[in-house]
Amino acid sequence: MLPATTIVNAKVFDGTTLREWTSLRLVDGLIAECSTVDVSHDGDVVIDAAGGTVLPGLIDAHIHLVPGALEQSLTFGVTTVLDMFSKPEVVARARKQASSRLDVADVRSSSIGATAPGGHPSLMYAPFPSLAGAE
Repeated sequence: MLPATTIVNAKVFDGTTLREWTSLRLVDGLIAECSTVDVSHDGDVVIDAAGGTVLPGLIDAHIHLVPGALEQSLTFGVTTVLDMFSKPEVVARARKQASSRLDVADVRSSSIGATAPGGHPSLMYAPFPSLAGAE
């Protein structure tokens, strides 16, 4: 179990509203307390935001699982990514990485993609699965 983390001296944006809170405490990766006063407990890791803003993680809804994508996403505040298509073994590796590490973004994937005959990205990734009709 990870130690609790308390962020102090922060502006807190909850995704809709800039709150009056200046402190929030995370326990097991979940927000447990928010307040206008320091909510840290003995033993917490305390991070001084120095007036910076805490906001929900961003979602990138169009990525490709290239090497380093999950690590790089977190650098920019993206905590969840949606992979447009990848081979099943690439998706499996990425999901394993995301479930076992704290330094990478979470990943969702459509897995194997398909396109209209001759459609993008057929020329780049031949052969690429295609569909010509609903059947």
